[in-house]
Amino acid sequence: MLIVSREALVKIGKHAWNVYPLEAFGYLLGREAARQVLASLPCSKTSRWYEYDDRWLGIEEHLSKACATGKEFGLDVAGFYASTLEYSTDYPIPSFIMNSGRSVMLYTTICCHSCSQYRLWDNGRWLIRREGFVVCGGKRLDGSVNQKRILKAWRRNPWTG
Repeated sequence: MLIVSREALVKIGKHAWNVYPLEAFGYLLGREAARQVLASLPCSKTSRWYEYDDRWLGIEEHLSKACATGKEFGLDVAGFYASTLEYSTDYPIPSFIMNSGRSVMLYTTICCHSCSQYRLWDNGRWLIRREGFVVCGGKRLDGSVNQKRILKAWRRNPWTG
């Protein structure tokens, strides 16, 4: 069972809606052994409307920086996220992500924040809420993990390749 913190989910939603109608991309930080997603790191966004050329831009290049930032807080890069306008079997998720063994979250911006949806891909299948994953009821899953402190460290660390 994968457990997702509400704080991480809110940050992903804010990133998605701040760049809407473009798409947003980033990392999911957590503890892989415990199957937890505790925070998110925004990485990039598309620059063109309805084109697939720059999707997932910067994700592979900045993975080492995301790993270093997570390590400062005792976290792993547990996966990746992207916002999208719709779910599709044709959605081009790069092979390096699909073959990484990490989770993938697709956050769909529909008409407003409350109508938006998300899906999680893990271990070769789409997870069903309450069967494959849960969102914790409180704001934070772990009181020692603070999304704002992690984002400050993310912005402070130099880009590494």
